[in-house]
Amino acid sequence: DALSFLVQRGDVDAATEIFKRAIGKPSRVVSEYVKVYASLWIADLNRRAGRGTEPAAEQFLRTLAARKLHIRPQRVSFWYEDLARFSLGQITYEALLSRADTPGKKAELHFYEAMRRLAEGRSDDAHALWNKVLETKMVEFLEFDMAARYLRTGAPVGTTSPRNEGQTI
Repeated sequence: DALSFLVQRGDVDAATEIFKRAIGKPSRVVSEYVKVYASLWIADLNRRAGRGTEPAAEQFLRTLAARKLHIRPQRVSFWYEDLARFSLGQITYEALLSRADTPGKKAELHFYEAMRRLAEGRSDDAHALWNKVLETKMVEFLEFDMAARYLRTGAPVGTTSPRNEGQTI
């Protein structure tokens, strides 16, 4: 919860600090599922803040994307492994969109593509994709909340503090 709060507000330093502590915890303490999405958020936030890649997030996503064996496969793990590959540029938005067979998968994919396009300076495309996220009506998804917030206030970048409210795109 603290990480998602900080990510939505663009607080790179505090969010990255929490992320690094979480990513180092065993899976019985912080699930792989949480680590995947936290990695996606931190990678995006650091990219938009002009800090490049966050090494711990990139390493986690690379390890996940390279996974070949599933001892006890979970239905969702295949999807978030695809999201990891997407984040790393190993699969295109268009290719993954054809596999997004539920509103939840579409919401997530539209959101992460919107963030990629925003980082490229394509804010009109990002806004259109955030609207597609809202069209999925996946109100319980954090990506839905973030898309709605970013449409209202812009996506913040940079560290925020009482003296520096950060920038928005």
